[in-house]
Amino acid sequence: MFKIKKEDYIFIIPILVLLAFLIFRIIDKSTIIYFFPLDFTNDISSHIAKLHFLAEYGYHSIIPHWYAGVDFILFRSYPPGWYFFTLPLYYLFNNPQLATYISLVIIYILSLITIYLIGKNNKFSPTRSLMFFVLLYANPISIGYLLRVGKMPEMFGWLFGLISFAFILYYKDKKLNNKFIIYSLILAGWILSNFTSFIVSLPLLLGFFLVKKQKLYILLVGILAIIISSFWLFPFLTHTLSAGGVSSIHITESLLSPENKIDQITTWISSLILFATFFLYWKQKRYSKKELTFYSPLLVLGLLVFTRLIIYIPIFQSLHPDNFNIIFLIVGIFLFLKTKFKKRKLLALALIII
Repeated sequence: MFKIKKEDYIFIIPILVLLAFLIFRIIDKSTIIYFFPLDFTNDISSHIAKLHFLAEYGYHSIIPHWYAGVDFILFRSYPPGWYFFTLPLYYLFNNPQLATYISLVIIYILSLITIYLIGKNNKFSPTRSLMFFVLLYANPISIGYLLRVGKMPEMFGWLFGLISFAFILYYKDKKLNNKFIIYSLILAGWILSNFTSFIVSLPLLLGFFLVKKQKLYILLVGILAIIISSFWLFPFLTHTLSAGGVSSIHITESLLSPENKIDQITTWISSLILFATFFLYWKQKRYSKKELTFYSPLLVLGLLVFTRLIIYIPIFQSLHPDNFNIIFLIVGIFLFLKTKFKKRKLLALALIII
């Protein structure tokens, strides 16, 4: 029988409110099944179109007269992971919009399962694991940036991000064994699904590398992941370099624009959440050197975002501010729930602020 621990009662109301809101938004999104999304601000229409093109023309095929009347090669400059994942649903239902919506629901379910496994391995109660899920996916950033706009490949990428987070947390304090080779498949799937979520999470992977002694093994696993994803990655890099390299558009410069107050506020808040939750967690860990080493690359990234110096860092300067928000929230929420609060009122206040 499922029982709620006494110390978890404080989570009940936030869970019910956020979960109800998330379910409402997911149900509301089902309109794409009946009406093709043609609203001004959305990414999902192009993803539905590419899914259809994959089924009709095939991988790396030339799509005639699609973008501005110019032929383009499918997935030459965009990762194909989510489309391969959703393609069986397209064949099953013969409806790209229905396939896309079912894929969306499956991603949420798989994310919930992954977060439950993270919680189980870190001695979270089911209530705390559910709190983790709703804080991550029902917050305004995730609702607006991922669900409302319909960033399907990025949602799929963050699923791999959560799986990767679960994996490195499991092995952070354990010796790497033969099963760690599975991590190469996770990294390959992540690269093939969404490059931006992978890039913004590299500091966390660097922290894992720094605290482990078996560094050669980790490097070999990384090389294997590159080899597995090379069928898409190498043509993508070749095309990107021939086109002039990384985009010259520095999206993070919007953080300095007075017209972009929403991104300014959210990146400040997410950075502060990361700093505050880490400090409370680190203090409870008696200022462990290993914990500081593990999280320090991500904390440096948080500092760069908070001070806006991120606009001078190559590659990272081309990422969307919400990419930073999401990785900071994943780690911040985890550390928040991992920390044991003696003052219940402080915890209640923190939940209200979040």
